[in-house]
Amino acid sequence: CSFVVAIFGVIAAPLMFYGRDGVFSFFQELNGVYFIPLASVILLGLFHKTADGRSAMAALIVGVVLMVIGTFFGGGDDGWLASTFVNGFHYMGAVFAFLIAMQLVMVAMGIRRDSPYEQRDAKLVDLTPWKPAPYVGGVLVLVCLGVYAFFAI
Repeated sequence: CSFVVAIFGVIAAPLMFYGRDGVFSFFQELNGVYFIPLASVILLGLFHKTADGRSAMAALIVGVVLMVIGTFFGGGDDGWLASTFVNGFHYMGAVFAFLIAMQLVMVAMGIRRDSPYEQRDAKLVDLTPWKPAPYVGGVLVLVCLGVYAFFAI
């Protein structure tokens, strides 16, 4: 069975990437198909207290459809996507902005929660702040910057 998969992989892999920029770009496009709609829903849900599930579901459906159209039916290097946008990442940004705007319009039209969301402490966990947290956070930031500086040299 693994021999058949290996043969299929050797034959299909070059055909799959024909006319593409490479593996990284291909996987970025595939990730964008589901990530762009999810990111728009998550960000609006975090920062807007009256957005509800109906606008989120509409954004997910419309977003996935738009991303599939742009990713798989963009027409390649000479298609409508290349002539309208510089590359696929600009298309992803445009779809993201459209989905945020669509959800905000739906909230403005009345498709929203009855009352704004308020997070309440259920007293199930001790939420006392950890005293050395700012120092440990600062050390972690310095270590991260040090790693970047080390590999940049």
